[in-house]
Amino acid sequence: RKERSRMLLSRRNQLLLEFSFWNEPQPRQGPNIYELRTYKLKPGTMIEWGNNWARAIKYRQENQEAVGGFFSQIGELYVVHHLW
Repeated sequence: RKERSRMLLSRRNQLLLEFSFWNEPQPRQGPNIYELRTYKLKPGTMIEWGNNWARAIKYRQENQEAVGGFFSQIGELYVVHHLW
């Protein structure tokens, strides 16, 4: 732990829930490159964001590009993440 702490500038944890319209993340044959995107939404727009995302995500899922979409109800709110 001491050795690892010399390499860190900061650390942050976040408990996340998966959006219901995403399939559960599945292991993939590798090697893979993943992209993690994080968005900070305006307060009160989470439902609208999720509804728009649910309509558009089917195209990414057809090509198996989508890995997962997550949000938090604990800690920092109005933050969503998606993994491609």
